[in-house]
Amino acid sequence: MSHHHVNLNHFRIKIMQLHPQDLDKYNHISFHRHELLVVYQDLQLELEGRPINLLSHQLVILPATVERRLSYADQKVNLQANPTSKYRHLADVISLSDQFLEIVTNMALATPEIMALFDRPQRLSYSQSNWTELCHLVQQTYSEQFWEPTPIHAKSLAARMAFILLEICHNQQLTNSQRIQFNERQDLAYQVQFYLDHHFKEALTVTDIANRFDVSPSTLNRVFQDYHHTTVYQYLLACRLHFAHQAIHHGATIADSWQTAGFGDYSNFYRAFVKHFGYRPHEVYKGK
Repeated sequence: MSHHHVNLNHFRIKIMQLHPQDLDKYNHISFHRHELLVVYQDLQLELEGRPINLLSHQLVILPATVERRLSYADQKVNLQANPTSKYRHLADVISLSDQFLEIVTNMALATPEIMALFDRPQRLSYSQSNWTELCHLVQQTYSEQFWEPTPIHAKSLAARMAFILLEICHNQQLTNSQRIQFNERQDLAYQVQFYLDHHFKEALTVTDIANRFDVSPSTLNRVFQDYHHTTVYQYLLACRLHFAHQAIHHGATIADSWQTAGFGDYSNFYRAFVKHFGYRPHEVYKGK
């Protein structure tokens, strides 16, 4: 029986947690491999000299051949401010070689879809549940890359990465993602989502938000609902309710919680809270 030597270098992947202080180093890398950017905070990508806004819950696919530069879109954003993200770094950067992609494309079942992912730059947006699942897989893989590089571990890591890439292919087909000439409707929908995630504590109305983005309230709601399957008001309300719930759970008074979360008065907060969670604010203390 012959034993084939496993070249661990071919199985090598690299996942880097990108913090603001890492951007300069990233931008000075002379050669990038194929990359997946799992975006947690607002970033700007300069692709072949063209600026593109990246928002949380988006995954960007970058072939090795394209020139890229990343910048932190808003230096003033407090990384603690986004209630939908538990991650405090800007993005995960998954770096993959040609050899690795060839291996996972031909592992058990031929999957040319994986190789085709890197034919062109793409930006995919995710639902909350699919995004949570993707992030969990990426974080597991991030931890395992530091294990002792034995042949069986290298193959296990390759299999996990192949599964992540297949999940990305599946999401790509579900969303019918466009190439990186992103349409204005999609950009508007995700810019508004990011704005609400970071400004929900302010005394905002749908009209205020529409004015900020220079569209009518009806257009704003229609576009937002197309991509997020909820109205702007309902999304804003959910951000406030979840913030208030977390604050109460961690010991804040009910009065401080609803006022800090952006509610105008207690009665509106109380009715919305009971309707959303199915129990009253003071019952949060009972381990709900």
